[in-house]
Amino acid sequence: MSSALQAAPYRVSVRFLSYRAMIGVALSLIFCSILVRVAFGQAAFELVGILMAIIGIPLVLFFCSRCNLALNDQKIIVRSRLYESMLYGRKERSWQDIACIRLRNARFLIFDFKSGGMLPLPLDGFDSANLEQIFWAISRFADPLTLNPDVLAMQRTIFIGGAKQDSCTQIFTQMWLDSMSQSFEVTNFVPLKGGQTLRDGQLSVMMPLASGGMSSVYLVRDRDDRRMVLKELAVSGVGESEAKMHDLFCREATLLARLAHPNIVAVLDHFVENDRDYLLLDFVKGLNLRQHVMLYGSMKSPQIWKIASVVADILDYLHGLSPQIVHRDLTPDNLIFADGKITLIDFGAASDYVSGLTGTMIGKQCYIPPEQFQGHATTKSDLYALGCTLYFIATGKDPEPIEQSMPETGDRLLDLLIADLTVLDPDQRLADARTVINRARSRVAKIAEVVSV
Repeated sequence: MSSALQAAPYRVSVRFLSYRAMIGVALSLIFCSILVRVAFGQAAFELVGILMAIIGIPLVLFFCSRCNLALNDQKIIVRSRLYESMLYGRKERSWQDIACIRLRNARFLIFDFKSGGMLPLPLDGFDSANLEQIFWAISRFADPLTLNPDVLAMQRTIFIGGAKQDSCTQIFTQMWLDSMSQSFEVTNFVPLKGGQTLRDGQLSVMMPLASGGMSSVYLVRDRDDRRMVLKELAVSGVGESEAKMHDLFCREATLLARLAHPNIVAVLDHFVENDRDYLLLDFVKGLNLRQHVMLYGSMKSPQIWKIASVVADILDYLHGLSPQIVHRDLTPDNLIFADGKITLIDFGAASDYVSGLTGTMIGKQCYIPPEQFQGHATTKSDLYALGCTLYFIATGKDPEPIEQSMPETGDRLLDLLIADLTVLDPDQRLADARTVINRARSRVAKIAEVVSV
């Protein structure tokens, strides 16, 4: 391997044909040989065998070989004769020469170059480590404006995980665009870019997950390749409120770091760098409930009852602490669902004073009860949000703002639970999370009995 290839920060290897495709080609050749033997006799069969040995086998071996790529901060270096004509003989291309990075039929990752030529890489030819390496290089060195939405969606999927990309490209593209429209807004605040480092190089930004106002959320990794989520808040230049905001952020970070519940994401650290506050969280792989419903449709009653029990247990834990914690932003977007486990991942740290500064109400309007709009959030406000979340996963639709949700799921007791949780008058709403737990666990047990009979 050349010295240039060895010196590059990222080295990627991809097969022209995947093992599955290789097996398919081999079986096809065997099948054709048998047909020739049956149709034309032994002589034709032997002739075909000679042709396969002379032409077919070398061709298969060629396509089974690997293409080696080297990617550094200046250029992409390609080591493969197959791509010579596609690249017009220029197999070293700068990142500035890239016009577009796109997907084709969810099978090829294609680099189009301004000076002419293209580099199509078969996705089936990557193993997971090499696929992650090339997307990590793209996140660090490529101009984000050159990435098509489907590539951004796939990058997010590879880094975060939770679903198979090959069968869901269009859906993931729409999910990414929806996320962009919901989470990104025009602002003077400049988020970190992929590849930037913090804490003297201990943390590297893989990609932004959301940004808005004066805050951002990133997927990062440390020197041991451990992935984490980093929440950033920039409060500099806001006058007398800056010190107060910083103090409140530190106090909330300290409080959250003391939480210990199997279904609440762990807070790992809090630090300040370049006048920005950071909260480092454990990374939970999977899709949030909104993404899960978008991909797989609304959930069935037995699964909803189990989720209701777990989320109510989380709320019961938070509401039972001293001082009591009212979440105020419980939505399908803040609950990760993976391998049957629910994890609460977002507390909207410092959201109270950020909303005061920007004039933005915490939480999505469809999930906020009337008393919270009036600035009087209580534990029952979280119960309302739980009812709205259950309505969403049962119907696939957000509930109507400031209305009691009354779905028709076919499970009368589930419909009644959601209605009782979303009563507009907090005094008429269910008393506490423990009541929800008791109802849900009783229903789960009853369903289990019916199934076992």
